[in-house]
Amino acid sequence: MAKRPRSQSKHELRDLSAIEERRCPRKDTVARIYRDLQQKVANATSDAAMLREDRIWIEIRDAIAFLFLLLTALRRFEFCGTTCGDVDLLNAKLWTTGKGNIRNYVPLLDQAVALLRRWFELKKARGESLGADAPLFCATGPQGGFLSFSALRLRWKKLLRELGLPEHYGIHSTRHAAGMIVFAQTGSIEKTARFLRHRDTATTARHYLHVDPDDLREELSSIALWGGGVAGEVTNGLQMAENVAKQKDRT
Repeated sequence: MAKRPRSQSKHELRDLSAIEERRCPRKDTVARIYRDLQQKVANATSDAAMLREDRIWIEIRDAIAFLFLLLTALRRFEFCGTTCGDVDLLNAKLWTTGKGNIRNYVPLLDQAVALLRRWFELKKARGESLGADAPLFCATGPQGGFLSFSALRLRWKKLLRELGLPEHYGIHSTRHAAGMIVFAQTGSIEKTARFLRHRDTATTARHYLHVDPDDLREELSSIALWGGGVAGEVTNGLQMAENVAKQKDRT
């Protein structure tokens, strides 16, 4: 039996797609998470008495927090330190202090503005402070205060378990997912870099321009040149066979 050619590298074989997916889930996985969170927010009660029950409140808070992360691409430490005063709904901006202690703003999507308006209504109904220095997302323990990194991570892992998804996705995967979606929509490294607040587009290109494999396959399959010749005949033959099979099923 012929031996399979080996790479010249002395390192172990590494599955690059698996490494990539550990940082950023596929688009269909992101969509599934997003739909689940949206449904939880849509079902959120506005009853003040029920909102004061921690069990109910935490579920609502988590859903809005993770939607907020997906819509803003905040880093974990930026998210945990965000105050109510950092939110400028009138101008659709979220002010944040990022790496290098640089003050900048995230442009808020219309969906993010609507989500934050709803969040402020719920916080007010629960009796949480909306003051400029108050945490945007509060911890529910006896000390209160800002939601901690560890608590945020544990709640994210809980969501993944509930959806039957791999727990290797870290909370930073929400930032990678947002970058992937923005780049897929705009096709612009510069716009994606601005959204992620990267000073150098090389950082964006190196770490955040994830390509969804299914999107790539569909786009490559639609290349006009590959539609003719033998490949085109095979494709047409497969399509005809599929149509015949469907016709038999109907009869």
